[in-house]
Amino acid sequence: MNILSLNIIGINGGAKANWVKEIRLSNKIGAVALQESKLESVSRSGLVGFWGNNTFEFSYAAFVGLSGGLIWIWDPNIFKADVIIQNRCYLLVRGSMVGSGILLNLINVYAPQSVVAKRQLWDDLTTQIEKYDGKWVLAGDFNAVRSLEERKHSKFKLACAENFNKFIFENGLQEFPMQGRKFTCIRDNGKKLSKLDRFLVSSDFFNSWPQACVRVLPGRHSDHCPIILEVVDLKFGPTPFWVFSSWIGQPGFEEAVVEASESFVAFDPPDVSLTSKFAHLRSRLKVWRDEFLSKEKESENMALSELEYLENEMESRDLTEEEE
Repeated sequence: MNILSLNIIGINGGAKANWVKEIRLSNKIGAVALQESKLESVSRSGLVGFWGNNTFEFSYAAFVGLSGGLIWIWDPNIFKADVIIQNRCYLLVRGSMVGSGILLNLINVYAPQSVVAKRQLWDDLTTQIEKYDGKWVLAGDFNAVRSLEERKHSKFKLACAENFNKFIFENGLQEFPMQGRKFTCIRDNGKKLSKLDRFLVSSDFFNSWPQACVRVLPGRHSDHCPIILEVVDLKFGPTPFWVFSSWIGQPGFEEAVVEASESFVAFDPPDVSLTSKFAHLRSRLKVWRDEFLSKEKESENMALSELEYLENEMESRDLTEEEE
């Protein structure tokens, strides 16, 4: 499974097709969550501009009153949907990852303003999480913060935060580090800031991709910034092998380098041969390093033992100049 394809974008309010298209050009996206569509019905033709081509499937929950409207768009080559549950405050799409069969539940969340109504939403979402197995990703505007630090110049409601944190804790949900910005909602010309938009994932999802992160993108078309969950394996090749300048001149270091260099047999092509030679040198230096650190640790332990002895002696007599 290509885990890069799990990248998910969450966008709240006023999103323009060209803008989403720009994001998709630089990121391989598996799903896009749109909020506040304010549409009673959604057509494929109306979403082509958001996705960039016709290779997508979608589901939506119509808006109620003056706000709302949730949409999920996903790549059927990456994610196969089996169950769709529509609600005024959330849109659940349940399915599996193509190729791997991993069960994945995607929820687009748009929480209400009322503290009581949010608590009811948390209960409803808990029921869904308990009902289905598989990994979970909850994306959207939760209209709640978890701590005072997630608001600036706006009212902090302790009861709301406690209810939200309780919901997260009881369902074993976790958050990835957020990069780009600290806040996702900007109002009153930047005077009021808050972190309302986020991704919450189940522990098994988090453990499968611990190096994933959430990026906050510039909010040019809404008071809410788009957020993207980048589910990537940050594998940059082998762990670097550090050679410290303090090693140079230590007994056996130069001999280990010379022996490794002279014992290596070159071959074609040159670039592969050079890479192999560095690997050969690294393996020989690791042996020398381990022996050197072992001896150094032994000397350190002896010195610490002697120091402890002298500290005990200081309590009963004066130390000699040599001991000092």
